[in-house]
Amino acid sequence: MINLIPHGNALKHLSDLDRFWTRVDRTGGPDACWPWIAGRFANGYGSFRVTGRNARSHRWLLGHLRGEPLGADELGCHRCDNPPCCNPSHLFIGSHGDNTRDMAAKGRHASQQKTHCPQGHEYTAENTYTHEGQRKCRQCVLKRMRILGAIPPGERTHCPSGHAYDEANTYVGKNDTRHCRACGAASARRRRAQRRSEAA
Repeated sequence: MINLIPHGNALKHLSDLDRFWTRVDRTGGPDACWPWIAGRFANGYGSFRVTGRNARSHRWLLGHLRGEPLGADELGCHRCDNPPCCNPSHLFIGSHGDNTRDMAAKGRHASQQKTHCPQGHEYTAENTYTHEGQRKCRQCVLKRMRILGAIPPGERTHCPSGHAYDEANTYVGKNDTRHCRACGAASARRRRAQRRSEAA
């Protein structure tokens, strides 16, 4: 039977942790997911009102059990991939990198769902290899190697992705190295999208 949530004066004498557990269904047993049964955020995570603000229930629990709140660079991650779950054995504190590797290991990372590289080449077994946990397109890599190997760096008119090294699209970084603004902007967008995905 799902735990009933007390209201009004019944809550005033409870500690934050006791009040927290009144909003969690733990009837499935120690190995099951313990879903948050009160209000939730739009992305499915539990919403726990504490110290005047709404916190994600699993983040608050991890911080409480550790003895200090999670930092801005720390994530409350689910081993079970079930956002409302509040079973401590299903949770762990990790970085954005930890969360990305966890998603990749489970095949849930957005890039792993793509069937073609950004240039349109299919990710077949023959055309794909993995480098530092990321899939790489052999055709694109070979093309970049041919471009970079045939033309000295200072004489190249385009970046490896094909963007022109014109005045508007070029800046000079460390060691007087030219950089492509279009590629830099695309990389920044991917990082922002990844952070939003990891924080969701």
